[in-house]
Amino acid sequence: MDRKSKIILITLLISTTILIIISFVILTIMQKRAINKLSPPNSANSFEEFINNNWKPVKLFIAEEDKVKYIIWIGETAPEYCAPSGPSVYVFNINGQLLYWSPTTFDNEPGTEFVRDSYFTDSIDKTVVLDIINNRTK
Repeated sequence: MDRKSKIILITLLISTTILIIISFVILTIMQKRAINKLSPPNSANSFEEFINNNWKPVKLFIAEEDKVKYIIWIGETAPEYCAPSGPSVYVFNINGQLLYWSPTTFDNEPGTEFVRDSYFTDSIDKTVVLDIINNRTK
């Protein structure tokens, strides 16, 4: 291989490496932005604050673990480039306080097992959940 061919090859390798690094950085930034959009609105800590921030659940249901009931808010799913295994999930206690949230429901994260087990139950309306919370907090 002559000197000119070596220079062209090295230039191509360096250019390709730089392009891969730039692509990785851009993808990482896009993923972080997508996950940030799924984080609770304006540091909301309760079910009512989610409603007041005009967040709309994809699905709402009550799940139970060890005889304790939880309000489960299933949210939007992260874009495909984030490789989500399921939609976002927000777990509230029966008094409406946010206990836990995750950008993906089914990533074997601690606290989501009982959500997965109850996922296919019927969805309930947010007004029903608000009635449950208001009756519990009286």
